[in-house]
Parts: sequence; structure tokens; C-alpha cells
Amino acid sequence: MRVFIDTNILIDFVVNREGFSEDADKLFALGITGDIKLMTSALSYVTAMYIAHKYEYQDVKETLLAVSNFVDVLDLQGNTVIEMLSSDWKDYEDAT
Repeated sequence: MRVFIDTNILIDFVVNREGFSEDADKLFALGITGDIKLMTSALSYVTAMYIAHKYEYQDVKETLLAVSNFVDVLDLQGNTVIEMLSSDWKDYEDAT
């Protein structure tokens, strides 16, 4: 099974956000063991690094590098952005 990790879940995991990281930890554990295939948008990594300035930047960077070993990073193309804007999705981040 393939599972898309949105930016919020990625951030919950890498900064260990209280009240949210437990579910993210379970999801990423399934990805680490290969029970599910995880993927996320390249933009999610960029956003996570932007958010990292509130946390230990270097720790977040190292965690994201480790995450990239078991999460496929999907490229963001121009036509994807146009399709996202043309969609009925309310959460555009998930549409990308």
C-alpha cells in the first residue's frame, strides 16, 4: 500500500510535536519496516525546513535526511500546480 505523507504529518514526526507525533511515529514505523510505501511532496520538505527555524534546525535537517531513506520524494512539476489549482480540493497541499 502506498501512503502519501502530507506536510503536517512530516513536521509532526521530525519535530516530535506534542499531541500529534504519536500517530506520525506509528505511520513512519510502518514505512521503515516496509509494511507500507511512504511518499511525500518535495514541497513538504521545503516547508518542514522553513518551520524548522522554530526548532533545532540541524536536528530537523538530519531527521529529514534520515527520513529520505524510506520516504519517496515526489517531484513537483508546473503542470501539477495548475492541476491542483483547477481541482476541488480544499487542502491544496494534499492536492499536490
